[in-house]
Order: sequence, then structure tokens, then C-alpha cells
Amino acid sequence: MGDVINYTAELPTAPPEGLLPWLLERGQLKKELLIYSMAWWYDPAAEKRERKVKLKCTACGGVSYAEKVEAAHCAGYSSAPFGFLNAADAEAVISGQATACPECGADVEAWHIGSIRGLINIDCCYAMTVSRLGDKLLLTGWIVTKKCGKDGAVQFESHGYEAYVIEEKRVVRLKAYTQFMSSFRWDDWKQLKSYSDTWGETVLVYPWDADILIGSAAENSKLDVFMQNAGSFPVTYLRLWQRYPAIENLVTQGAGFFLNEMIKKSLDGNKYPLINRVLALKALALKEKSPSKMLGMDRPELKRFVREKWTLDIFKLWRIEKEAGRPLTKENIKLAESFRISACFEFRDMGADWLKALRYLKRQQAKNKNAGKHILTDYWRIAEITGEDLSVPEVRYPPRLMAAHDRVEKARQRLVVKQKDVEAKTRAEAFDVVFQRLAPMAWEFAGLFIRSVRNEAELNAEGIALKHCVGSYADIHAKGKKPIFLMRRAEAPDAPFFTLQLDASELSVIQNRGKGNRKRTKEVEEFENAWLKHLREMRRAEAKTKRRRRAARDVAADAAVPA
Repeated sequence: MGDVINYTAELPTAPPEGLLPWLLERGQLKKELLIYSMAWWYDPAAEKRERKVKLKCTACGGVSYAEKVEAAHCAGYSSAPFGFLNAADAEAVISGQATACPECGADVEAWHIGSIRGLINIDCCYAMTVSRLGDKLLLTGWIVTKKCGKDGAVQFESHGYEAYVIEEKRVVRLKAYTQFMSSFRWDDWKQLKSYSDTWGETVLVYPWDADILIGSAAENSKLDVFMQNAGSFPVTYLRLWQRYPAIENLVTQGAGFFLNEMIKKSLDGNKYPLINRVLALKALALKEKSPSKMLGMDRPELKRFVREKWTLDIFKLWRIEKEAGRPLTKENIKLAESFRISACFEFRDMGADWLKALRYLKRQQAKNKNAGKHILTDYWRIAEITGEDLSVPEVRYPPRLMAAHDRVEKARQRLVVKQKDVEAKTRAEAFDVVFQRLAPMAWEFAGLFIRSVRNEAELNAEGIALKHCVGSYADIHAKGKKPIFLMRRAEAPDAPFFTLQLDASELSVIQNRGKGNRKRTKEVEEFENAWLKHLREMRRAEAKTKRRRRAARDVAADAAVPA
């Protein structure tokens, strides 16, 4: 790779002089403010001064006056101590709201003067310039900011943001900022050790002469052709070209738009992609030199592909059709686009012929306009749940889709009810088993009583009465490892009092809650401790009894063995 060159001292510190006018011509940095404050206004008719709201427009510099409106009356806002009345529509305006300048009619945003501290950013945009750095190509990203102060005077600032030096075999990244949690500090250019295209998609590229490429490390990249052909990822494209130089053949054949879409989609929504992720362009045979071979096409197919500007989805659809030995016609593309091409892949994933499914949907929509793609895919999904055989053509494509959809949905609902009935029966049996097993643990002491839950209905009633969520513990209780017990006062055994959950293996209380999830009282706590002591004594007695029985069986077995 050679020695690493430090470019920090060679990079420009200011953009070309024409960048700002060029951006303004393209409608950038157009946001304007209407700064308002209280001031004295002289009424010539009454020959006296009045307190009014002074409005200063950053678009035209004009000053006007309006009636004051208290903040409480300004559409519920309270971001400023007061607002003003827009004379054009008699609407109250407060800081942060959009309105129109009374002088020039420009769209503006109202700002109370107290919200402005020093110079504030009104608007900003990012633009890239293409230039040379010796025999290297230089892509420089700039941030241009529109600012103003309390007086409404507008000024513009430009800062270098990121730069990419295109060497013969690598790209060197530099940046001129330090980022904090929610702010930036502008610095001198700093060169970074690792490369990644953090600039991403480039919308604004200042006009540049393609002759810049001549004699540079990117001379054969066809970057100018790529960007003229809807290419908006110049940095990633150049890094990709360094790795696979033959992609410039794809660009010269007019397929730069397709390469750009592939790069964009390969980012997978990540604004700051690493180049290693971007290079995973699976739809292209990148090691091939011929554009047609890269795409898996013959020359007539390539010409059609470029002429019709196929998207990546259409290209994938073409591949599916080619594998099936079926041509992808313009009519079929139009049909696919009318339903979204993604629907074709969804149909295919569900085991259907996408073209047959779309034609079927067209016929069904003529009968009922609501028979859309989701109705069909829902029908297939539900039909599988209810045991329909979708390999039968009449089942997969029923004569009346909407009626078939409603039919299988009703069948699904019946299955759900049946399944719930089965689950309820199974759980009821489990509740009964747990109740019988835990019945010996019922106990009364000091005026309180505790026992296990009898059934799920009792559990739900407990939760409703005490306003807590024990009703959701049905499955947990049915397993028996962490069962629910009901605490009652002895004189009112049917009145919910406290609800306890026990760790049956450890004989420890997991939780014990009263009405509204109130914590245990001292009385409840004393009962709880006494009950746990009782349970442990029971367990020790059971263990002792088991040891005695085991010993008796062993003695009997020894006596039965002949001498």
C-alpha cells in the first residue's frame, strides 16, 4: 500500500466562492424568521405612542407592527411570554409557529426575541465539491449554515465537514469537526486511520469539469458519467471501482442508475455504512468485465435493461422469469408495478406463481374492489391454518376471493374457540391436580386462614376483588412449582384478603399482596412466618416417615433372602 501521506495541511479551508450563490439558486437555505418583540409604535392619527409587537423579517428586512396576544390564547402554546395577531387571517401566532411576513408575504417562522442567544442557526445544507490534490482526486464535503441574531441580520458560514482523498488503491478520509452529544465543534482537518463512507448519499454536488479526472488516480473511474447517470454515492462508487475496476464498463453502458440503486439498498437503511457492507452487491458478478456478464444477460437484454431503466426489483423479477423460461414482458412489468413488485416476491415465497396470482387479483377486483393483495395472502395463510389444500387450483384461487376469505376466517375463529376450550379443560384438570396435592398445606392460625386456589375462576375473582394481576398467573399456578394461595380471615373464609405466591421447592414466599397491591401488614407477616415454619416441619416429618418406610422395606427384603 505504500507510505501513508498526511493530507491535513493541503486541504482547502473554504469552499469555492460560487458555492453559496449556486446553493441559493437551487432553493437551499430558504428558511426565514419573523423575529418579534415588544416596542413603542407611534399612531399618527391619534398622535400618541402605543405598545405593540414589533416584527422583523429576515427575508426582506422589513419591520411591521401587530397586536399583542397573551401566550395562553395562542393555540395552547406557552413557548414564549406572548404572541401576536396575524392581521391577514386574525390568527394568534406564538414562537415556533409558521406564518407569513406582513411586508413581503414570505413564509416565515415566528421567533420571540428572547429565544435568540447570540447567532442562531436558521437553516443549513451539505454540499460536495470535486477538485484535485496533486495527482489525487479530492471530494470535499461542506456544511453551509444560515444564521441570524436578535437584529434579524442574516449571515452565512461555511465549514469543511468531511473530505475523501482518492489514491490509486485506497480512499483516505478526513474530517474537520469534533462531535459531542448534541453539538459540533469545528476544527482543523484531521486525518483518520480507517475509511468508511460516512458522507453517504450526495444530493448537492457543485459543478465540476470532467477534465479534473485526467492524470488523477481516478482517471478511468468514469465518475463524471456515473454522477450524470443519477449516481449519488460518489465516495462509495470510487471505492467500489478501486476494488472492481470493470464496473466502469457498467457505467459507460448507461447502467449507472442501477449500480447507484444497488449501493443505496445495500446500505440497508444505515446512514453511515462501512465499505465492506456496501461491497456485498449479490446481484452483480463483479469479477466479470463485460456489463452483460455482470448482469447475467445477453446484449439485447442489456440494451432493453438500460433503455427501460429497470429497477433492482424488476431485475430480480426478470431473473426469476428467465430461470422459469418465461420472458418478462412490458405488460407483465406494468401489471407487477400496479400491485407493487414486492408482492410478486411475496406470492412466490408463499408457493404461488406471481403472474397467475396478479392476473387472478385483477379479475377479483373487477368483482370487488377490496380484493387486494393482502386479502389474498391472508386467505392463503388462514387456509393453511384451517387445513385447506392449496395445491388444488380451485382452493388456491377460489371463484370469489372475498367470500372464501370470510369462510376460512370463520373456520379459524372456530378453531381458536375449540383450542381455547381444550386449553381451558386441560388447565382445569391441572388446577384440580395442584389443589389436591396442596390441600394438606391449608392452615389456620391466629384468626387467619390459608389454602390453595381451587380453579381458574376463583383466581380471576381474586384478582378483580383485590385489584391486582393474579388472574394472569393461571399458567404458572397450573404447573405447580410456584402456586398461588389465598389468605382469608377465619371468620370470613370467602372474602379475599391477601394473595400469596409460594416457591414450593424452597418453601419461601415469592410475593404476598393485598388490595391494590398493598404490602403485607405485621399481622400477615407473622402469620406467613408461622405458616412457613409449619410447612417445613411437615416436610421434615414426611422425610422422616419416608426414611422409616424405606428402612422397613430393606429389612423385609433381607429377611426374604434364603440363608
